[in-house]
Amino acid sequence: GKMGIALAQAALHRGAAVTLVHSITGELSLSGVRAIAVTSAQEMRQAMLECFHDADLTVMAAAVADVKPVDRSNQKLPKRSLPNSLPLAPVADIVAELGNLKQPHQKLIGFAAQTGDIVKPALEKLRAKKLDVIAANPIDKIGAGFGSNTNQAILINTAGKQVEIAPCSKLEMAHRLLDFAIER
Repeated sequence: GKMGIALAQAALHRGAAVTLVHSITGELSLSGVRAIAVTSAQEMRQAMLECFHDADLTVMAAAVADVKPVDRSNQKLPKRSLPNSLPLAPVADIVAELGNLKQPHQKLIGFAAQTGDIVKPALEKLRAKKLDVIAANPIDKIGAGFGSNTNQAILINTAGKQVEIAPCSKLEMAHRLLDFAIER
């Protein structure tokens, strides 16, 4: 999405070699960025696992999904054939898997799209997924999160430091997040 593209741009501005694994959302033209388009959570998982070992810094801007339908059809089902309830299965937690694979020289950053109290669940995700930094997004606020050109967050690291980022462009947010992540 837009935040992932902004993060790729910010890293590119800083001279990084950038690989962007993204869903197919139209034409993506970021000169100098290795772009890998995926159409499913499984394809994203595979691409991330293939790229991760070469990365010093990995930012997971959004979770693909938490669940998926158990059954998949390659054709349109007539309304009368649809079940009354839709059985769901969990989707692999890519960022948690990367956290388990992370080496000491690597940093892993995640996002927590939250409503209400955004800090407590973000802290839980930071620890459970073995992240170095998490950006807690208040997606119930106007101009933050999905589809917007702006964002805001509370950035949290493993030492417990928290920095609040007021509403700003997603590119500015990306730069502020990278500054926070590489801070010594």
